[in-house]
Amino acid sequence: MERWTGRQAAVYNLTVSDVHVAYFTQDMVSPEDANGVLFAGNPRYLNRGTHVIAFRIPKGVLVPGTQANEVAHIRSFRFTLDQVIYHGPNPFRS
Repeated sequence: MERWTGRQAAVYNLTVSDVHVAYFTQDMVSPEDANGVLFAGNPRYLNRGTHVIAFRIPKGVLVPGTQANEVAHIRSFRFTLDQVIYHGPNPFRS
């Protein structure tokens, strides 16, 4: 994640995948279930999902993703700290 500073607040940039899309979900998934639910069981992503960032995102910014449980942002996703609702250890449990 990159960071730029502006007059009002720091602006952060969530870099995107090789296909130029940032994926998000509204599912509240435990760390134990994250690999199967979010990453389709891909062994490359084992032990992911230990931390969560929850954003306040205006309507119309995200588009439907390729799976039922995801939404997407085309290109990099820029946000300010006032849009972050929570960041830290994943509080959801199985």
